[in-house]
Amino acid sequence: MQTLLQKATRIKMFQLIEEWKQNEETQVSFCKSKQLSIKTFTYWYKRYKEQLSVEGNAFIPVTIPARVQNSLDGIEIHYPNGVRIVLPKNSDLSMVRTFINMV
Repeated sequence: MQTLLQKATRIKMFQLIEEWKQNEETQVSFCKSKQLSIKTFTYWYKRYKEQLSVEGNAFIPVTIPARVQNSLDGIEIHYPNGVRIVLPKNSDLSMVRTFINMV
């Protein structure tokens, strides 16, 4: 089981990777600008890619009809332990992904 600090670190690193992916910088240049070692970035990038491959196998696409989509108040995530999280419907995809991965 991950500690709160480990989850926070994972969220932070995955957000940095998402930021890097939006840039056209090299990994080395990006790491220098963020004062992050390339070794640390490489480790987390590997974990990030592993997580994406797991996600690809764990979820199926869902299509929500437009009439229902407009009436939703937010995005609900239900965890197996009964915890329920509601995010605003215009939430950033990386934030939604982060909460989905917090199982």
